[in-house]
Amino acid sequence: MLLTAVTLLTSVVTLVVMWLLGKKDKRGWLLSIANQSLWFWSIWLTKAWGFIPLEVMIIVIAVRSYRRWSHDG
Repeated sequence: MLLTAVTLLTSVVTLVVMWLLGKKDKRGWLLSIANQSLWFWSIWLTKAWGFIPLEVMIIVIAVRSYRRWSHDG
């Protein structure tokens, strides 16, 4: 039950992130960074350790992109 709730919430937040970024709203990057905590929680619950490098790189990309978008805007 908990895993289902976490994965559903993560999916919804990911869709909101994509919507915001499609609107060129830099808050999408901040939400993306926050959303990674939900992804890590999902990884922990499923013991899908192979996704950790992906999550780390998504955080790096999101932080870099937020900084660039903040500088440009």
